[in-house]
Amino acid sequence: MADAALQDILKAELTAGVQLRNKNQQHIDAEHLAATNRLYKRRQELASGKATPIAEELEGFKSSAHKQQLDVSASSIKGVPYFWLNVLCNQDIIAEELSSDDRLALSYCTGVRAVYTKADGPPTI
Repeated sequence: MADAALQDILKAELTAGVQLRNKNQQHIDAEHLAATNRLYKRRQELASGKATPIAEELEGFKSSAHKQQLDVSASSIKGVPYFWLNVLCNQDIIAEELSSDDRLALSYCTGVRAVYTKADGPPTI
């Protein structure tokens, strides 16, 4: 009888501990999601030219060899200069497929999204 009572107490404590852990995890997940959303929103504002980057955000930004080939002045581009050009040229598979005309177009690009044309097919950019 005492063993059954002890097992019931242990099960109750275990259940309470799991519920507390789940509640704490949900709180942590909500905080992480909020921080991530702020970061993504700021990144979109910067990349699209809706906001001007501060010096700290440009820290580590290096000019790319790609933009030296282009006849585009950085002052005519809003946002982070050549953001999508650099992003896509740093992806080996994509960079192999980009022509000089593609690179010129990407130098003006302010947003990229993937479009799924088939339910099970790969996205197109």
